[in-house]
Amino acid sequence: MLTRLGAAPLGRKKRQLTASQLGERPLIFTRHPIVVSFSPKSACTHVVTWYFLHERLLPAANYFHSWPHRYRTKVYYQSAMYQRRRDTLMEQGPKNWTLIKVTRDPMKRLVATFRHAVRTRFADEFAMGKGINILKDGLTLREFGELYKDVDLRRTAKKADIHVCSQIQPIWNLNFGRIITLNMDEVPLNDSMNDIERSLGLNVTDFSAHAKFSQIRDNHYVNNDQDLGSVDSLEDVRFYRDEVVKRFPKTALQNLPFTSELAKKLYPDDFAPVRTSDTKGELFQG
Repeated sequence: MLTRLGAAPLGRKKRQLTASQLGERPLIFTRHPIVVSFSPKSACTHVVTWYFLHERLLPAANYFHSWPHRYRTKVYYQSAMYQRRRDTLMEQGPKNWTLIKVTRDPMKRLVATFRHAVRTRFADEFAMGKGINILKDGLTLREFGELYKDVDLRRTAKKADIHVCSQIQPIWNLNFGRIITLNMDEVPLNDSMNDIERSLGLNVTDFSAHAKFSQIRDNHYVNNDQDLGSVDSLEDVRFYRDEVVKRFPKTALQNLPFTSELAKKLYPDDFAPVRTSDTKGELFQG
């Protein structure tokens, strides 16, 4: 018998959600109705590692590649397990599910993204098209802002690399039964993740017991918050690829009035939705 046009195939329930409503591929717990939404430069590697630990996938991820995102993109998203959980969420709808959003202060994320553009190659081709050779000439924060000031940075627009896009994701617009927003710049990251675990009945993570978390911190984060002294117009200081790996004046850049204004221009809608909150009213009350 032919399937009626527009109807779900036999043996599969009608979906309440579409793929476009889910947007960027979230992390979906296997044994719990929990979805995790994250953004680049918002402790994303830490969050992905935490999720793999809960799902007992961390040994496989470490074996596949030292960088957890390789396993996430090359293996996890292609797995039958992920597809089943994604289908279940789309069929059931979000009403009885919990969404965890891990977010950042847009100004601090902007500085982290700027450093990432200097340190890695993600913006090289785009910048070269605008006459800036980052590898050869380095990059200033002002130049970084000029590169993207006229670009639609919404994720759905797909006009820029995901690292520089807005934190806002389509899945944030869905009516989840509970939404927990953890802004890592407003509350302690690990302690807050532990509080979330307790609230949702998950095993509580001892972050100090797993070497992967310290490896991420040592290899990926700024471990020397450089003090450049009384430098005029820090937004015009030029940074080079080899210089920002371990030493970078992140706090000084974060505190610039220029950074605040630039974040508001590039990410005008990012401020309110990223604030720490819990729609159940249980967490973050202290």
